[in-house]
Amino acid sequence: MKRWFWLLAATTPVAFIASVTWYGAFTFANAYMIRGLGASNAQWTRATLAMSGGMLVWYLLTVEMSALMGRRRTAALGATIASLAYISLPLAREVWLVSVLLALMGFGTAGYLVAWLPYVTHVGGERPGRALTIASITFNLVSGITIFALGPALQAARFRFVFVSTGGICLACLAVFHFAARHLETLAGAATPEEEEPAPAEGPLSLLKLQWHDVRALVYSAFPIVLLLGICAAPFAFHTSNQLFPNFARDIHHLQEDSIARLVAMGRLPAMLTLVLMSPIIDRLNLVRFYGAFLFTDGLLIAAIALSQSTLVAGGAYLVFYLSHGLVWAFALPAINVCVRPRLRDSAFALTAMFEIIGVFLAGLLHNRLIEAGFSLPYVFIVCGVVVGASGLLLLGYSFTGHARRNGSTNGS
Repeated sequence: MKRWFWLLAATTPVAFIASVTWYGAFTFANAYMIRGLGASNAQWTRATLAMSGGMLVWYLLTVEMSALMGRRRTAALGATIASLAYISLPLAREVWLVSVLLALMGFGTAGYLVAWLPYVTHVGGERPGRALTIASITFNLVSGITIFALGPALQAARFRFVFVSTGGICLACLAVFHFAARHLETLAGAATPEEEEPAPAEGPLSLLKLQWHDVRALVYSAFPIVLLLGICAAPFAFHTSNQLFPNFARDIHHLQEDSIARLVAMGRLPAMLTLVLMSPIIDRLNLVRFYGAFLFTDGLLIAAIALSQSTLVAGGAYLVFYLSHGLVWAFALPAINVCVRPRLRDSAFALTAMFEIIGVFLAGLLHNRLIEAGFSLPYVFIVCGVVVGASGLLLLGYSFTGHARRNGSTNGS
C-alpha cells in the first residue's frame, strides 16, 4: 500500500505539468491564438505542428539524457522547461513566438512519457498495468479539473490569469515532485522481499548503446506491429479531438469558450471511469486484442462526432468517444510493455513516444492540408476516423495470429 501511495504522490505533480502543457495547450493556447491574437484555424494547425515537431526532438534527447542523468532528474528538467514556457505564453504577441513556446512545452510531456513512465512500470512490480493505469488516471484527472475550472476565465479572455495561475501551480509542483519522487526512489531501492517490492531498477539503456541482439529482439517481436498499427494510428483519433474539437464546437455548433472548456474537461470523466474499471483486471487480459478493438471503436466514434446534426448529439458523441478512448489509453502502454524484455523497456517506451508524436505530426499535417484545401471540419473528422478504424481492425486481426501469441499479447504470455 505504501508503494501505491508514494507512486501517486510522485506522479500527480509531474502529471499535472505534463497534462496542462499538453491538454492545456490545446484548450488555453487555442483560445489565446484564435481569440487573443486573431489567428486562423490553419495558423493554429501549423503552430501545433511546431509543438509535435519539438516533441519528436525532445523524445530523442530525453532517452539519452535519462541514460546520462537518470529518469527522475530528466523528468524534473523537462517539467521545469515546460512550466517556464507555458507561463510565458501570454507574453507572446506573435503566432511564431507561440509556436516556439509550444515546441519547448513538448519537453514536459517527453520527460513524463520517456523518463518517468518506465520507472512507474518498475515500481509496479508484478502489476505494471495497474501502475500505468494509476498514472493515466492521474494524468486525466488533474487536466480535467484544471480545464473545467478555468473555462469562465477563457470565455472572459482573461488569458494572463489563466496562464499565470496554472503556471504558478506548475512551479509549485516541481518542488513536490522533487521530494516525492526521491522518496519513492529510496523506497523502491530499499524494498524487502516480505513487502513484495521490486528490486532496484537497472539504469536506462541509451539508444546509442543498443546491441544487435537487442535490435533483433525488438524487430522480431510484436512490438513493431503494435507500434505501427496502434501507436501511430491512435493520434488520428485523439489528436483530431484535441486539436480541432474546440474549433469544431465553435464554428459548427457555435459554442462559447466556457462551454467548450467544460465539455473538454467532462470528456476526461468517462475516460477515467474506464481506466478505473480496467485497473484490477488489466494484467490478465489479451492487451493487443483489446487495444485493436477499441481503436476500431475510436475510429467509428470520431466520425460520429462529425455526422452529429445537433449540439447535444455532438457533445454526447464526444463523451462516448472518450469512454472508448479511455480503454485505448488503458491498453496502449501495457501492450507495449508485454511485447518487450524488461532490459529494453526504456528504449521501447522512448520509441513508442517518438512514433506517437510522428503520428500526431502526420495527423496535424493531414488536418492542415485538408483545411487549407477548403475541406470542412466534419470532413476532416470523418477521414481521420477511417484511418483509425482501419488500423484498429488490422491490429485486432493480428492479435489472433500465431506470431502475436508467441511474442506477447498478455502479461502472462
